[in-house]
Amino acid sequence: MSASPPGGGGRPLVPARERPARRRSQGLLTELVPATVRDVLWAFALAEAQNDERHDRCYSKGLGEVLFQRVRGGDRNSLSAGDWKTLRSTVVGTRPGYLPQLFSLGLRWYSGKIETSKLGALQTPDLNIFRPLAPSRTVEEFSATLERGARTPGTSVGENYRRMRGTFDYPRMLGSPVVIGERRAGPFTFVEGATRLSILCAKARAGERVPARVTVMAGIGRLAKEWEFY
Repeated sequence: MSASPPGGGGRPLVPARERPARRRSQGLLTELVPATVRDVLWAFALAEAQNDERHDRCYSKGLGEVLFQRVRGGDRNSLSAGDWKTLRSTVVGTRPGYLPQLFSLGLRWYSGKIETSKLGALQTPDLNIFRPLAPSRTVEEFSATLERGARTPGTSVGENYRRMRGTFDYPRMLGSPVVIGERRAGPFTFVEGATRLSILCAKARAGERVPARVTVMAGIGRLAKEWEFY
């Protein structure tokens, strides 16, 4: 199955065939608070609404100008049941082959915190845009490779990284990164947030000013491993 990568753009990408052993990260997630699928959809939608590359794709999938502006303005409370139905179909439809399966796994969703210094332990999705740059599939390695100026053919992740690296401001970030795992102790694979997580990891590594913890949406359950890109 082909998929559109979390950074958007480019040709369809397929999962890599060889998978390295996954590393368990003890106590990575803290301050867990139960969340809903709507919370997760909202996190995706906020990130999408700020992504100019996917701007037109949101419209083409039926979000519409009025609803799009509500999302972009963070006006969640004004959404009707019909709006949420449209939002879900748009978010999932923007990444066919990547997200539909994720929401069928019955994961329990939470809002939680990850220490910024530990973001490097997160795993990248099992997609070919990540494996050549980070054979270990860790955000630490992927971030370090991007920091050295590596290109990401077929996707805008590398370009976005270089464009945002110097101006990224966490307090102004809209939408939380999304991660999934089989258990609370980890390991976790990120689903959304490649650019943001990589920048925060690089800043922490360089001793630059970063928040002590980063808020994420986390889906946890034994079927997480069944996601094709886990």
